[in-house]
Amino acid sequence: MNFLRKYPWNAVTVNRPVLSINETEPFRAVYRVYPKKGEMLFDVHYGLEIGIIVRGKMHRYYQDWETRLGPGGVWLCGMWEPHGFKILDAPCDVLAFIFWPPALAAMKFKELPNLDWITPFIVPPSLRPVPTPQTRSQILAVARRAIRTIERGGPYAQARYRLLLMEILLLLGEGWSAPAQRDYPRGDSFSRINRALQLVFQSRRVITAQTAAKSCGLCRNTFGKLFHNLMGISFPQFGLRYRLHGAALELRQSAAPLKAVAHHWGFTDTSHLHRCFQAHYGCSPVGYRREASQSRK
Repeated sequence: MNFLRKYPWNAVTVNRPVLSINETEPFRAVYRVYPKKGEMLFDVHYGLEIGIIVRGKMHRYYQDWETRLGPGGVWLCGMWEPHGFKILDAPCDVLAFIFWPPALAAMKFKELPNLDWITPFIVPPSLRPVPTPQTRSQILAVARRAIRTIERGGPYAQARYRLLLMEILLLLGEGWSAPAQRDYPRGDSFSRINRALQLVFQSRRVITAQTAAKSCGLCRNTFGKLFHNLMGISFPQFGLRYRLHGAALELRQSAAPLKAVAHHWGFTDTSHLHRCFQAHYGCSPVGYRREASQSRK
């Protein structure tokens, strides 16, 4: 089932904060209570995401898979992976971590040198790790500690988020192994393509796969295969999704003309932006901006 066909994509129906992540603040956490049954949100973002249902029930959607989650249920989202939810039982309390992928790839345990944090986020959604009956209560306890950290804040919050995230992933990873159908890259492969990612983030223009491969010291074919295996999408798709995400934020946060937004984010003209936006978000840029404006009233 492709939820883009079944449901209208609308990334502004829930007033969700935009979480900025970067090298200096790689981990963010948000705690939300959704009070209404039937509330929906569809979203896409660069950061990896892991969420926990603390109370209530939620239906989670990916492009070709869906599942229902109750208390102690966990979801994972990859980079630029379209996903969404519908509240089934309200109030529904959720805790979500959004984090900078290089920070996750860099986390190491000397005691577990082969531990790979990245693969659970890039395997197909139906094959990602889920809590066992034994770990569900433990994950809920970690979630409650994370909520207290959010409420407390302070200079140690980032360090606490890192530790709590590692604890959740360790609980999920016990007894789980990546499916063997595909040669999944190790997390440290991320460093091989990091320069290409930086090219995308430092420019709002189209970066060709050839330019990206050269920046990483790889031939185009090797780079393309490594990037797709690690990210789950091709490099051109990654760059397009990044520019669309930036255009969507500008549409929400400014009154700039559509022509200017298209130019700012490397689209040839407004019709080019319209076609790409419609295909990705399921609505026009004008409709997206109008919905965002109405949601703020």
